[in-house]
Amino acid sequence: MSQNTLNADSYVNSELSLLPNYTCFMTEKSKDRLDMFTDIVDLMAIFLGDTAQNKDADSVDARRMHSLFQVLSEELERIESGIFITGGIFSEFQGVTGLHIIERYGENKAEALLKDSD
Repeated sequence: MSQNTLNADSYVNSELSLLPNYTCFMTEKSKDRLDMFTDIVDLMAIFLGDTAQNKDADSVDARRMHSLFQVLSEELERIESGIFITGGIFSEFQGVTGLHIIERYGENKAEALLKDSD
């Protein structure tokens, strides 16, 4: 993701998407867990690829595979619990700009601005 430039007078970032997408916010802990989970899946892909190429490789029984996928599934549930889904679709630009407004004016003023715009 690009580095955002913020100052008191303006907000500038030409790389933020204006296309609407489902967007969510996640806790720092969930972000770290997601990074670790991605690393584990990448490692599994490498391991399984190497195993598939080795004709002498031992097979892994279904019980062990079930255990592995159970652990991975539980980890995904923990990650999901640290995600806040806003309930709507908006662009990356709108999300970042909204956060900037809250940072600049505070929650109460930002909420008042939104009510005035309705």
